Amino acid sequence: MKKPRRVTITYSADLTEVPSRIALYFKELSEKLENLATFCKSFSDGMEGSESPINRLIQIEMCQEALDRHHIRMGDCHTIYKGYLAMLTQMAEEQEMAKEVEEAPLPKKKPKKTSKKKKEK
Repeated sequence: MKKPRRVTITYSADLTEVPSRIALYFKELSEKLENLATFCKSFSDGMEGSESPINRLIQIEMCQEALDRHHIRMGDCHTIYKGYLAMLTQMAEEQEMAKEVEEAPLPKKKPKKTSKKKKEK
């Protein structure tokens, strides 16, 4: 069977939405994996049945393709979450730098030196 062609879609999301989107992806993934597990169980229970070996092979290939899609989705979640953590880290570092700047003592002003001009003769 031919693997479906894939395209990468990139878009931005509000930082506060990332955890809920990841949770949604995992919920969808868990439902699909539960369905796949049910299929695999019925497949194994029916191996002694009268279904043709060709049909069984096609079903195995379909399971492999489904697992590949789920693996890709898991990779997407991993990439998204890494980006989320990188942004949180960057924000924390920026806040720490701003705090350090605010708390730093102001330098003492040195008295201005007056310049002495040479008198012309």
